[in-house]
Formats: sequence, C-alpha cells, structure tokens
Amino acid sequence: MSCLFAFVQIIGVACAQTQAPAHLPQVKPKMMRYAHYDVASKIKDSEALGGFWISPNVSQKFDESIKKLTEALDPKNLTTIAQPVPGTTDADQMEIMVANGTQSIKSLSAQDSCIPLVQEAKDTTGQWRPIEFRKQATCGNSYHTVFLEPGQFWKLDAPQNSGPIKTSLRYALTTKDGVVYSREFSGSIQDTQFIMPIPRDITAATDSVEKR
Repeated sequence: MSCLFAFVQIIGVACAQTQAPAHLPQVKPKMMRYAHYDVASKIKDSEALGGFWISPNVSQKFDESIKKLTEALDPKNLTTIAQPVPGTTDADQMEIMVANGTQSIKSLSAQDSCIPLVQEAKDTTGQWRPIEFRKQATCGNSYHTVFLEPGQFWKLDAPQNSGPIKTSLRYALTTKDGVVYSREFSGSIQDTQFIMPIPRDITAATDSVEKR
C-alpha cells in the first residue's frame, strides 16, 4: 500500500478497513485512541499524487431519517450528526453522519481516505479535550481530498467507550470553513483516554484499529 455540512446528531498509517462500517464492540481503551473514520469520494481528486488507499464507504442520498432532521442541517457548511443506532440509546452505540445540506459540493482533506474527525470528551474541570488522535503520514501519496455532493451523507460508526468516568462527549470535524461539532451526548470513559500515546505506543494504537 502506498505511502461538509457534517451531520452528526450525535495520521499516519493507511486505513485498512475493507468493508462498510459495522457496529463496533464496547472497549476500554488504555490510552488515547487512533481516529479512524474513512470515506469514499465519488468525485476524483485530480490534483492528488495517487497511490492512497481508497475506502469502500461511499456516500448515500439523504434518506427519511435525514430528511426529518433537515432543520438541523447547516445551509453553508457540512453538518456533523451523532445519534444512537436505531433501537439503542446514547450510552449503547452511536452512529455518525457527515452530511451536505448546502447547495454546493463540499471537500475535506483526507489521508488514505480518513477524514479529520475526532471524538472529544469533557474532563473533570468541564473542558473539552480530544480522546482520539490523528497521526501524521510520512508518505506524500497518502494525502488527497474527498468530496461530498449536495444531498449526500457518509455514515460512520462511533467506537463505544466504557469506563468509570461519566461525562459528555461530542465529535469535531475540521473543515475548510472551520470546526463543526456534533451535539453533545452522554457516555463513560477511562481517564487514560486523555493521554497521548508515546511514539512507541502509537504503532500499537493504530495497528489495533486497522485490524478491527
């Protein structure tokens, strides 16, 4: 392997997921987790060097669940949406949707199809801090741009957290027009999730995500 109005009602190594997102098991991370959210672009990046990994997670047209929430869509930027998987609650399993409710094509920087989306949590002082990290790729071929057409969205699964600390969580998507946040939702985490892995542990953290 060679080196949006985001609707969420709710860097490094190449992504290695080989199928569309599946609901993830509950885990108890021992450190900050590698952010792994990959998407496929229907529009080709004509300026990319090529050779990056291409995700199979293609965008979908707005369905009824999205249409019911159109009042929450940003008319100027991507929207990030975090909501419970149907039949569950916030604490059970969340799913993420990055949606384009504008009238124009929106783009995001990507690294081997992974978009700049990370999960954040409030610490004991009430400050928002990331509990996921993005590792910088060393191969220029990994970098490219993904595009999302109007009326389309990507669906992603949110990793399940488990731990003794009850807190609020959210998702932060970095777009070319600023950071877009999802709604806050309740959950529990480990206090070690605020700790960035030391260099020798980053490979272990990324490898564990890629093999899931």
